[in-house]
Amino acid sequence: LMPSATWPNALCAAIDRGETCKLATALHGDHRAGKLLLVGDAAVGSLPESDREQLLHAFAARGTHEGSEVVTVNTREYLLETIAPSAFQLYLFGAGHVGRALVKILGELDCRMTWIDSRESELPDDVPANVTCVVSDEPAEAASTAAADAYFLVMTHSHTLDQEIAESILRRDDVAWFGLIGSTTKRRLFETRLHARGICAERTASMICPIGNTQVSSKEPMAIALGVAAQLLEFSERQRQAKPAQSSKTPALARIYGQKPARSRAGA
Repeated sequence: LMPSATWPNALCAAIDRGETCKLATALHGDHRAGKLLLVGDAAVGSLPESDREQLLHAFAARGTHEGSEVVTVNTREYLLETIAPSAFQLYLFGAGHVGRALVKILGELDCRMTWIDSRESELPDDVPANVTCVVSDEPAEAASTAAADAYFLVMTHSHTLDQEIAESILRRDDVAWFGLIGSTTKRRLFETRLHARGICAERTASMICPIGNTQVSSKEPMAIALGVAAQLLEFSERQRQAKPAQSSKTPALARIYGQKPARSRAGA
């Protein structure tokens, strides 16, 4: 059992890793607001020693139960909750007009975004709570080291940079979804270049380009962003339906704890 002061950090780290957690909160008495967090086999928090084992058994009995419930342990009441990661993790490359519009939309939805650009001045200071801004001089490297089973969306200011990032993404075998902004002409050009660099046709076939709703002719950034957001949500829903329900969703972690959105420079 780790010290109680570490349970919020442990919860943040678990959500970042995409892990489902279980949380017990004391509701009454001297231990009110005490917490016990279960991440895998690790228990973190500060609650009466006499209650911990029974709470762990209660968690085990819940299994994949959705929602929350109140249980009584040694005359004390505890709220048991299952905290699931967001519906999807998106790595967004490019802070242009479409990228900014997309962040506004997805900032209100159940997802986590890492927004990457080499130009620090293009990443706004005021971003939604579920967005982490990263300034990187090597975005292709950032793509190669990103979390597994994530979504990737490439829309930088440079076709050369788009190709470098696309190659890094397509060399991975653990990408859930990959979209590239551009026309069918751009797609064919990239396919030719990527095949010449050893990327097989099966991998390039998984690349979504053009992105969004191709039936909408508007080139307005928000119109494009709306189509892309709908595309991401549709794919996420298909993924969800293909898997058994494991737990209920909760608000974005940063909103729970009132944290300010993170901003970092890669390699700093």
